[in-house]
Amino acid sequence: QAVCLGSETVDDQAVLFGTLPVRMKAEFLMLAEDIGSREWYLKWDRKLMSFLQEDDEEGYTALVLCGEEDILRSVPGYIKDRRMEKAALCFIRLRYCRNLSETHREAFEDYILKHKKGSATDEAWQALLTQFGDDIAYYEMFARLGGITAKDMDAMLTDMGADHAEAKAYLMKYQAEHFGAEDIFDAFSL
Repeated sequence: QAVCLGSETVDDQAVLFGTLPVRMKAEFLMLAEDIGSREWYLKWDRKLMSFLQEDDEEGYTALVLCGEEDILRSVPGYIKDRRMEKAALCFIRLRYCRNLSETHREAFEDYILKHKKGSATDEAWQALLTQFGDDIAYYEMFARLGGITAKDMDAMLTDMGADHAEAKAYLMKYQAEHFGAEDIFDAFSL
């Protein structure tokens, strides 16, 4: 979600600023005097690093003890949601990468790859699918990172079901070009 004031152009600062009230919950970055500066981007990246390092269960007990009535998720579901949110933020930061240090880039890429399809947990793949839908730029980035593999391709296409036609077409083309799929029309039987 981007915040654009006085312009229709979506840029890195607008997109990253748009994550603050909902995804990052970092109000201090919204009130900072240095918004858009190199230092502001560094603070944003540090906040994301801090979030990635938090235990995935953190916050669940507090919600339950405070009597939150809208808690519909079990602990495993809560953990999955947290990992998906972490992965989504990594995707966003890697796509809107102004002033991104190499150290932070590597950490965010590593998080995504640790949670790609075929890993012990696949929340990065699930975040890509559910939160970025058919935005091909994210799928291309995922492919460049090594998130799309031949052994996981069929499962990825199955996960897409009848949705995300454009992204599914991208994956099928990627499969044909990189993994030498025997017959691309076989994928239509999913």
